[in-house]
Amino acid sequence: MKIMIRIKNLSSCLLASFTVTFSSYINVAKASPYVSADFISQSQLNLKPAISYVDLAKVKQISPSNYKYVKSFVAAEFVAEFVQSENRLEKRKFLESEVNVNCNDINSVKILQNRYFKNGKLIKTEKLNKVIRHSEANPLKEANLLVCRLFNPASSQELKSGFYSLGSSSSTRIAIQGNRICYEELGRLARTVASVVRDPRYLSLYKLESVEKKGWSKEPFYLIQLTSNELHYGPLIALGSKQVTSSWENSKEIEQCLNSNQVFWYFQEYLPN
Repeated sequence: MKIMIRIKNLSSCLLASFTVTFSSYINVAKASPYVSADFISQSQLNLKPAISYVDLAKVKQISPSNYKYVKSFVAAEFVAEFVQSENRLEKRKFLESEVNVNCNDINSVKILQNRYFKNGKLIKTEKLNKVIRHSEANPLKEANLLVCRLFNPASSQELKSGFYSLGSSSSTRIAIQGNRICYEELGRLARTVASVVRDPRYLSLYKLESVEKKGWSKEPFYLIQLTSNELHYGPLIALGSKQVTSSWENSKEIEQCLNSNQVFWYFQEYLPN
């Protein structure tokens, strides 16, 4: 089911207090194996501020709760331009860390070795076998959580019904009725409602079943419940996050989605005068 409605009078919209975000425009396509994780203001090696990306293709199980994975670091000044493809990330990374995490202790990680890059080429490898702990200056938790949620059955987390927001920019509702899951996003200029399914590749990973974007790259739109009060959403390589917020009245479209057993997609755009 696909519906599109355009409302010409923006001033009459109740959603005028919200600002538009890219996640109002959505599609399904092949995903990058990289998933964005921690923003590091000062890394463990006193390098420049960076954002880390977990390479899902290189995660290996060492024991029932222990996993080895690889993190790539990209300079923070490049984050504003968005790393939107695997090729761009590979060219921009300056550090790659091979690490071990025990899913029973997500607040620490063992760095096995670091590989340093310049202009996409390896220039140095350093073996460490060093354990570091999560802290505000050295955030590790998000990357560890992603690996454990996606690969470790004991750490998997089902999507939770609720309401989530990112300040005043957008609000999201996850609604669940039996085995049926539906997603609704409210932005200042658009509203999206879509049915949600599990992604078959990883634990705890969900995606919008059918989506259409306007003016954005054709990336899948994913949902991951990393903690009970925080929802991660968007393309894996550019995940955003929203916190639990207060509820709003049910829309007729999300009720239609919940009561349907077919692919559901609804888009409503609010056009300025």
